[in-house]
Amino acid sequence: MPKPKPPSVLPVPEWATPLEVDGFHPASHAGPQGDDPWPRPVVVVVHGMLYRPEWECDRWKQVAGWYGWILCPRGIRDKRAPLRQERWTFGNRADVAKEIEAGLSALEARYPGQVTRSGMVLVGASLGANMATDLMRRAPGQYSFLVIVEGGGQSLQRANLHAMRQDGLVGVAMAMSQQPRRRRALDLMPKLKEAGLRAVFIDMKGAGHNYRDDFPTTGLSGMKTLIQWPTQGE
Repeated sequence: MPKPKPPSVLPVPEWATPLEVDGFHPASHAGPQGDDPWPRPVVVVVHGMLYRPEWECDRWKQVAGWYGWILCPRGIRDKRAPLRQERWTFGNRADVAKEIEAGLSALEARYPGQVTRSGMVLVGASLGANMATDLMRRAPGQYSFLVIVEGGGQSLQRANLHAMRQDGLVGVAMAMSQQPRRRRALDLMPKLKEAGLRAVFIDMKGAGHNYRDDFPTTGLSGMKTLIQWPTQGE
């Protein structure tokens, strides 16, 4: 039987909303869709350079809000953009790992009893994708699923996939547009499966270094294939 939703200390936000994080700039977060089961897992989204976490948070709410919470760390201000544009990037990987942990703790404190770290997803886009395998290594056993977007293929190619599987990784999705990223991702699909991992390719051909316009549909389908979540009520 699904667990009833515990009482909220604060309303669960439908779309990107600031989340105060101790020691870091505020993250962005959005709540899960539906009323069960609770507690819900977290989809951590690490954005790219010259970006905003709110943009990723709203996009991934469309793609993965059915599964759980969306948590998007902010990082540090990108000095290549004027202050008024509020563009952000990330520094060294150790700091990013600490910021993610602080964000998870903040989410748990804000919504007691409604957040679980079981079945978590790590999403990395562009710069975030290039950091993703190292961020997983720094938090062994924390993530069940990995999604990389427009980057990170070379790091994943060099990674010990069998060790990642033994450490709790269940599956990997790769969303790519530009060559040679698309080709590398397609070449990796059989290697991921040989390591015992679910492998999903999300085609964004023609989008440039960006998400394709149909990503809310193709990304949603890819995530449901990756996670193989029960579809009651659909």
